[in-house]
Amino acid sequence: MKFTLLIAYLFTILVHTTCDLLDDYVKHVEIVNEIDSNRQEQTFKSEGFSDFDFDTANRVNFPRNRRRKRHAYQSEPVDQWTHSEILDKDGAVVLKWQPRHQEILFRVEARTRGYVGIGFSPNGGMEDADIVIGWVDDRTGKAFLY
Repeated sequence: MKFTLLIAYLFTILVHTTCDLLDDYVKHVEIVNEIDSNRQEQTFKSEGFSDFDFDTANRVNFPRNRRRKRHAYQSEPVDQWTHSEILDKDGAVVLKWQPRHQEILFRVEARTRGYVGIGFSPNGGMEDADIVIGWVDDRTGKAFLY
C-alpha cells in the first residue's frame, strides 16, 4: 500500500513538473513569436521606408512598387528563430530552427551556386535518413525542393 501511494505521489510530482516546464516553454515561444509593432515600424522607418501602413493586426501592408528585394541568404530578425548553428568554418551554411506546436520549422541559408541538402537520421549517417535537397534554376529563377 505504501509503495503504491509513493508511486502515485511521484507520478503526480512528475506530471506537475512536466506541465510546468511545458507551460514555461510555450510562454517562451509565444514571447519569441510576438511581433513588436513599434520596433518593426521604427526599423522600417530607419531603413528609409516611411509609408508602410500598419493595420490593426500589426501586419504591414507593403506598397507593391516600394517593396525591397531580399536575397535568399539575408538574415531574418534576431528573434525569428530560437536556435541556429553555423555548419562550416566560413559561415556560408547556417541552419536555423524553431519548434512550433507539433512541428519544427527549419531554414537553411547557404551561399552557394549549386544545391544545398540537409538530412536527419537516427544514427547520423545516410542510411535510413530523411533528406531534403534544394536548388534554384539559374535560367528560370525557380526554386526546387526534393
